[in-house]
Amino acid sequence: MSRPDSVAPDIADAAERAIARDPSRSVIVQAPAGSGKTELLMQRYLALLAVVEEPEQILAVTFTRKAAAEMRTRILAALRPADPDSQLAETAALAARARARNEERGWRLFDYPARLRVRTFDSVNNWLSEAAPVSSGGSGGVVTEYVNELYELAARRTLERMADDDGLGEQVRLVVRRLDNNADRFIALMAQMLVRRDQWLPLLLSAGSPLATRAALESSMRELVARELEKADALLSLPARRELAALLPYAAAHNDRLEQPNPVSEWHGQTEMPRPDPDHIALWRGLAEFSLVSGKAQFRKTVNKKTGFPTAKDGGEPDMTARAKTLLESWSGDEALAAALQQIRHMPDPHYSDAQWEAVEALMTVLPVVAAELHLVFAERGETDYTQIAANALQALGEPEQPSGLALRLDYQVRHILIDEFQDTSRAQFMLLTMLTEGWTGDDGRTLMIVGDPMQSIYRFRQAEVSLYLQLWERGIGNLRLEPVQLTTNFRSRSPIVEWVNHTFAALMPA
Repeated sequence: MSRPDSVAPDIADAAERAIARDPSRSVIVQAPAGSGKTELLMQRYLALLAVVEEPEQILAVTFTRKAAAEMRTRILAALRPADPDSQLAETAALAARARARNEERGWRLFDYPARLRVRTFDSVNNWLSEAAPVSSGGSGGVVTEYVNELYELAARRTLERMADDDGLGEQVRLVVRRLDNNADRFIALMAQMLVRRDQWLPLLLSAGSPLATRAALESSMRELVARELEKADALLSLPARRELAALLPYAAAHNDRLEQPNPVSEWHGQTEMPRPDPDHIALWRGLAEFSLVSGKAQFRKTVNKKTGFPTAKDGGEPDMTARAKTLLESWSGDEALAAALQQIRHMPDPHYSDAQWEAVEALMTVLPVVAAELHLVFAERGETDYTQIAANALQALGEPEQPSGLALRLDYQVRHILIDEFQDTSRAQFMLLTMLTEGWTGDDGRTLMIVGDPMQSIYRFRQAEVSLYLQLWERGIGNLRLEPVQLTTNFRSRSPIVEWVNHTFAALMPA
């Protein structure tokens, strides 16, 4: 296996790498696995060390403590290599200039390696939270390993409000009733919601009137449903549409005879294929039910009286049964269509019933109370969680229009930011980056380097949003536009293997 630092300088994407190393440019780099991005990040850091006034003006952020430690170790090793001849020529040249700057400015980086600010996002949040006064979001509490116990305690305290003879008590009782009067389910649900409160709490606290909120939510649901319907609609051929327009009303007519009619019954009396309109979601669910086996994104292999196609003995038409089987067989290898129809099965109605909206309103009232109870629990216990630390960090920076004193100090101190594995960034982390780069213009000497690869995202369980990387690629952040750089050289695999992997997994990486 080749190493990037042993490769000749005339590699195919040498020009792109030179752009990414340039300490005067703000860039977003797509770096597939094996493309030598760690070396590139280190080179960029070395290039920045050669031009900054103080090393603390550079902030490098990655996702794990191990990765942060490795990057710091590699930077120091490059500055004082055991075997200079083993270094890539470009790395050696950059290290020499950074080493000279270290001596010129008296930084003593080898004595004080912590001056190299290479951190995780959690570490950055902790640093900002601790740097701020308590009155403006400063740190208060130690991160606990047993945070779920605190979530459940906050939920139980909220549950106790059921006994209150006021509006909140009634709202808590309503939520519990919707959970079959199961107190344990209420506690479990509230605890799960607290894990992701950074996603919903700001929205609830800034929500308008109930009527406006309902309209906004229903509009979003319509957009979501329409997008999924259009996806499935685009995959259906004209001959398939004609067959469906004949087969599904036939199946619906026979489904009506069953004791428990399934969604196909919605097609009773239908004479044509529905448009991909959210108002027709019931018809599309019927199409999905006809096509797929129960609970799976897999096409049926046959049909029978239970699916609306009885035998001739039971009054059915053998020709219709044969046509249904032929259509399903023609779709047998179409995984994209199967996945699209399976998604439609789980789509919500594009509007709330009055009973549903009553429950949503109750949740919108109860959830902020649970979050407030958690805040009190944290204060009582002297403990906290990473979500609260992140919220404290954002609060400590103030608002874009009214930055805090800490934000103004950072605006002066931090001149260059590098972020690795950006495809694993959450919305809260994106908000932090937005605040840290507020006011950056691209021609003021401050730079941002983003490195990532949408096909390598592994932190969806931590609310990572691949779409944020794509957003930066297309639009930048704030007033700062990023120059897109795509690495193509792979130091681990041969080209055919890389091409196969990219082609195979492309469909799994939604925008």
